[in-house]
Amino acid sequence: MNEPFDHRMESTEVSQTEFRTTQIRFLPTHIEFVRNRFVYKKLPYSEIEELELQSGFLIQNRWIIRFLALVVIYLLIRFVIYGMDHTQNFKDTNPAVWFNKGSMLSVWGPVVLMIAMIAAIYQSFLRSTVVTIRASNFKKSTSIRKMDKQGETRRLIPFLNSKDVLVFDKRGIGD
Repeated sequence: MNEPFDHRMESTEVSQTEFRTTQIRFLPTHIEFVRNRFVYKKLPYSEIEELELQSGFLIQNRWIIRFLALVVIYLLIRFVIYGMDHTQNFKDTNPAVWFNKGSMLSVWGPVVLMIAMIAAIYQSFLRSTVVTIRASNFKKSTSIRKMDKQGETRRLIPFLNSKDVLVFDKRGIGD
């Protein structure tokens, strides 16, 4: 008699039949969609019409992120130049002026925010493998970048084919 499947098990048998990322889990009987380690949707393999693997981007709304980040960077640069011009910090070469309490808020705070915006722009250019799952009343796209970097997608396709799931691999020959 088969024992109930326990997700906390770490045996080699489980690792051969289970594929995980932070957003999706491919389990022996179904797919789980995860947000903050909480399963919010379970989808049995019998309900899946097709599954598509394709090259995409890590962030879905990348153009919005890029635009907002560039606008914020522009405003922060204007804020820093205005603050430096009015506090006369361009003319003063004394290091104590550059690291006083006012400079920490008016100069270094925006610089840290600018670095965060540059990181957001960088992340919007990162490529990833994206899986799109289509069911009768459900469509979900999610990145499986970590799984792809570990080479797990080579084992995922035969695993899904064994569950009678129609898999389309549109990543190209070189991917």
